[in-house]
Amino acid sequence: MDQPISGGIVIRGDTLIAVDDAGVCEYDKRASQNDKVIVYNCSVATLRFDRRDPIGNATFQAIAHVDSRQVVCDERQRGCSRNRLENTTVSKSVSGVLHLKRIETPR
Repeated sequence: MDQPISGGIVIRGDTLIAVDDAGVCEYDKRASQNDKVIVYNCSVATLRFDRRDPIGNATFQAIAHVDSRQVVCDERQRGCSRNRLENTTVSKSVSGVLHLKRIETPR
């Protein structure tokens, strides 16, 4: 990924609020309609929290930009008789587990 995912979540009672360091996380009301998941769309990733265990079962999904080489047909040649390698950047979906650390004990 181009940027690390960093920020925080606040849990009070039955409410969970996610904030990334850029301050751009929006609660996804439609994706959070079922009773199992809370979803936030942040600037660099989508965050998913299990409603029953938001700290122990949180995941992310993001787009990473990966450098790649691909074979390209040389358009000047008929029938692609001559290929060339070209450097390119490919967007790839990545996902994983969020490792959350408690910074304040519950009251």
